[in-house]
Amino acid sequence: MSAFEGSSYRRRLQELYDELDQTHLSYELGIELRKDFFKKMCGSFLKISRLKREMPVDEVLEFLKIPKDSFSEVESGLRSIDDREFFMLSTYLGCRDEAFVFLAKLQSAMTPMAHRMKEKLDFKTIK
Repeated sequence: MSAFEGSSYRRRLQELYDELDQTHLSYELGIELRKDFFKKMCGSFLKISRLKREMPVDEVLEFLKIPKDSFSEVESGLRSIDDREFFMLSTYLGCRDEAFVFLAKLQSAMTPMAHRMKEKLDFKTIK
């Protein structure tokens, strides 16, 4: 197990999850800001997952068959990949299960009503 794969990976993934849990995007922000947030979060998740496996960028490029500049833009949140590529890459990186948790948290952050419902359920559970 690499140094990154252990506590550093879990810490970075938890930091990403915490950011998503604390984010509540309003529909009034507009579609472009919401798209940018989505790309940034997906890129962060994929980068953390790639580093966990200590997978060189060249190996990912060969798998996805995209140029190096394009993948760098994906990891930095400047470019999106489609759902099929996201799930293929998540599976290839060995983080498919984590991808489902990530997407649920991302959906909650981007859907104000879902977040309010979660807060109500959490409050009822605590009582």
